[in-house]
Amino acid sequence: MAAGRAENTTHTTPTGYTITMIRHRVLIAFMLASVASGHGAAGAEERDPTADCLENAATGSVDPYACDLALEIARSRADTRATAAAHTNRGLILERGGRLNLALQDQDAAVKLLPDNPTLLLNRAGLLLRMERTVEALNDYDRAAMLSPDDPEILFSRTFAYRALGDLVSAQADSQRARNLLLKRLSP
Repeated sequence: MAAGRAENTTHTTPTGYTITMIRHRVLIAFMLASVASGHGAAGAEERDPTADCLENAATGSVDPYACDLALEIARSRADTRATAAAHTNRGLILERGGRLNLALQDQDAAVKLLPDNPTLLLNRAGLLLRMERTVEALNDYDRAAMLSPDDPEILFSRTFAYRALGDLVSAQADSQRARNLLLKRLSP
């Protein structure tokens, strides 16, 4: 269960090629399961840090405080999925605020907890690409594509890493495959 938002990013490669990405940043909503199951703060006057963390990541906030609290709650419950979600959402917030190294620490922690989750790999890859660590980003995109080979978002996102590396043939192939998968989904 994921929500997302589009975000424009301009990236200039070492060869001077400028790429404008309209990147669909994926937000994890695993934590909502804990709220729905009655584990979250339910009082009318109390705010639920788990839901606030997700909302802050989705709405453009640069304040990670709710995610700090959500992370403490998830850890105290030994809830791996909620812990990974809090890390990735806090990472998105930190990235938005320009705190890229801290954001990467959170994205790394999320992937370490759930290494076979393509959404977490996609989030980390986008951050790595923004940090101009293109080869590492491509490795995450490749792993995500291996885990979810028919996901057009992963394939389309990977095109930016290929372009940054100057591999326009692979970028075009992923772009075409992503388009075909989307058209297949939309056809009756």
